[in-house]
Amino acid sequence: MLRVRIIPTPPKSQRLLWDQYRNMRYPPGYFPRDDLRDKANILDWNADHPHTNFKALYQHLRSSGYYIEVLGEPLTCVDLSYYSVYLLVDPEDEFFPGEREKLFTEVTHNGLNMIVFADWYNASVIDKIRFMDENTKQWWQPETGGTNLPALNDLLANWNITLGAQVLDGVATIGRTPVKYLSGTSIIAAPAEALIAFANLTDLVHFGLS
Repeated sequence: MLRVRIIPTPPKSQRLLWDQYRNMRYPPGYFPRDDLRDKANILDWNADHPHTNFKALYQHLRSSGYYIEVLGEPLTCVDLSYYSVYLLVDPEDEFFPGEREKLFTEVTHNGLNMIVFADWYNASVIDKIRFMDENTKQWWQPETGGTNLPALNDLLANWNITLGAQVLDGVATIGRTPVKYLSGTSIIAAPAEALIAFANLTDLVHFGLS
């Protein structure tokens, strides 16, 4: 017997929208791992879903009183006014022009908060981690990096923000809490009034990955 708990619609302040529409995984294409130091798992099998790779984050948000809804369609098909936060986690796919325009309007004028998680993207690393597939006898070239930064930068350009091609790794400190930073990108351009956090991290491209 399956029992499902039905609750009233949560208030907007507790509703988060997780964009799964932008996430892709192996198969059908070669989508590389997010953490380049993980040599045992070269393919992104599970994708960046709140029930797989981000299960711990999902459980933390739920225990904090938030409700996560998973988006599996373009942004033009959903009413963003129902949500307080839009979560964009390691997107591999691109945005349609109408989606970029809608998201800019909702964030800039209608009070929607947007949180972006971005992994690495570096053309030389993408070339380096291609491999010969023994089954198809063909070279497999990654479709993108851990994140599709060119597509993400097209979106962030509306706010004059640009992410770079460095592949950074190490430990950052937020307040007094150390946080592992694994194969991530960095902000290389932002508005003058932006608040930017700094950390001493290692660029993996200069340590044999380029």
